[in-house]
Amino acid sequence: MSITPIPLTITGLSEEECFEGSTFYEAIKAILAKVRVLVPDSITNVVVGNEEPNDSQRDYVWFRLDNAGNYVGTFLYTGGDWKQIDPVPQALTWVYGDSTSPPDGYLPANDASISVLTSGEKTALELLWYPSGAVGPWSIYQVVYVGF
Repeated sequence: MSITPIPLTITGLSEEECFEGSTFYEAIKAILAKVRVLVPDSITNVVVGNEEPNDSQRDYVWFRLDNAGNYVGTFLYTGGDWKQIDPVPQALTWVYGDSTSPPDGYLPANDASISVLTSGEKTALELLWYPSGAVGPWSIYQVVYVGF
């Protein structure tokens, strides 16, 4: 099996773009917001777009975008519906950082709006977080993907 390189393109970034005064994280995030993947015509069984693939494309991988062209997730057709496989909805992911400022699209697993975990499960998870025994904020904790 050969591997086809997929080019990344940065769009809308002028030579005069300045990130002065922003943090390194904010600068990288701003650059990544302008990165686009160009899928070569030689790659088949892939759909990229905001519209649900048609019936003949149900064995394809769908990289779903929103109406603005932003990545929503990767989907496969199974069990009569398109299922999101990445990022995995409602999956727990360990992160390092300030729990009062989780990554975009994620919430701390103990957030009141996370309904897939009971309050007992949330309390048990907090015992694993660092610093342990703290009420928060935590620096090593788990998040749940809720969408971008």
